[in-house]
Amino acid sequence: MRKTVSLTLFIIFISALIYAFVPSFSVFGVDIEKLDFFSDLLSVGDSQLMSENEDANPYSKFEENNSNLNNNTEITEETKNNYLKLYDKDSVCLLKNFFESLKSLENSDKNKSDNKNISGNDTIKNKKVRIAFLGDSMIEGDLISQTLRYKLQKAFGGVGVGYVPVTSPVAGFRRSIIHTFSNNWKTISLVTVPSYKFFGLSGYVFNPSYVSKTQLKDSTIKAGLSWINFRAAEDFYDNLNTFNTIKLYYSKTDTSSYVTFKGNDTKYFNLKGDDVVNELVLAEEENLREARIYFHCSSPVNVYGFSIESPTGVFVDNYALRGNSGIPMILLNREVLEGINKYFDYSLIIMEYGLNVTLPETKDLDWYKKQMVSVISYLKECFPKSDIIIMSVGDKCYRKFGKYITEPSIPLLVSIQEQIANESGVAFWNLFEEMGGENSMAKWVNNKPPFANKDYTHFNFAGAERIGTLLYNQIIYHYRKYYSNN
Repeated sequence: MRKTVSLTLFIIFISALIYAFVPSFSVFGVDIEKLDFFSDLLSVGDSQLMSENEDANPYSKFEENNSNLNNNTEITEETKNNYLKLYDKDSVCLLKNFFESLKSLENSDKNKSDNKNISGNDTIKNKKVRIAFLGDSMIEGDLISQTLRYKLQKAFGGVGVGYVPVTSPVAGFRRSIIHTFSNNWKTISLVTVPSYKFFGLSGYVFNPSYVSKTQLKDSTIKAGLSWINFRAAEDFYDNLNTFNTIKLYYSKTDTSSYVTFKGNDTKYFNLKGDDVVNELVLAEEENLREARIYFHCSSPVNVYGFSIESPTGVFVDNYALRGNSGIPMILLNREVLEGINKYFDYSLIIMEYGLNVTLPETKDLDWYKKQMVSVISYLKECFPKSDIIIMSVGDKCYRKFGKYITEPSIPLLVSIQEQIANESGVAFWNLFEEMGGENSMAKWVNNKPPFANKDYTHFNFAGAERIGTLLYNQIIYHYRKYYSNN
């Protein structure tokens, strides 16, 4: 018996070894790959890997904080013009409202000594510019958005991460805030329960546990209460090492419900409010390093999340929802969205979607275009003062004939996303080209250090920081160009 098994294994091994020398071929349109025992141990693709000092794209030849070329980079005028043409291929210039909001903030900062705006007339107080960064798993953990936020706050002011959900499947992965919560929250997702009527812009809504009316009367009893804890990420970006102001957003509820807020001291707040979305300021200009909030509720309440911010500046709110193609956003309740925007007053919405709608063999995406055009039309109605950027998918590779190459459907999807932007009259940013185009993800994965994960789809922290920087550079380039021409 043992001899038979050994002989069988030997025959299988010899057959596989011979097959390894047979070139790849196709049978009735089906690709048969050459067997490569060591493909996962060796570098893939023919492209030269990026060095640690080489950016993935020529846009990065520009300095992060101005539109001039890096002084350390010798470059001809012809090459400089080519870079500028690459910037101008995208339509990030279509952000008039957002640029004017940034300018107003910039002017208010310059004139705060005499409390006058650029016209010298009206006093400017508590000026904010807010960006909603909507996306799927690509931006989970505040990836990309945290870099954009940091650079915009350095340029225009502001501290704080902005919107934070109550619970998150990637809270432990996120670096921009240390976020923990009790395990008795009920989390409802737009992706899993699309029929629910009261999601926030995040596509989530959160319900705390209930307690008896007897326990409700004794605020010292914490057993069974739902809670959230925020701690500043002191070793990360320096704009996030304290909490200046913390706000809570929630629905109508029984007036007997309240929260305990523990920061520098302990405070109690009734959850009162008659609107679909209500705002409660829990801490204002206190510069906390940690805060915990307990919910004392004897009846249902929808909690939409928190905002950690300062009185002025730019705030980038990360709204990541894993598995979201963007299409379900049309199911969000108009009253809730308008209620959120009453407080957040978004100047810009960035939409990063598409990873969940294609397979390598996908050849038709007209259905996706039609539905996303409707989604954008709906968001325009709910956020009438917001400009919109559609951010294309990046490169995504799959293995074929022993190499990782761009999935055939990705260039099609990028083209469809540009058509969606054109038909909707919104801005478009081509992340696929920013990365380097076809097969660029293989370069990003195999870079030293790597910029993307081995799934050949998602960026790691280093790669996401580069993407956030590229997006910031695009925005600032067009912002300065807009005001140089006006």
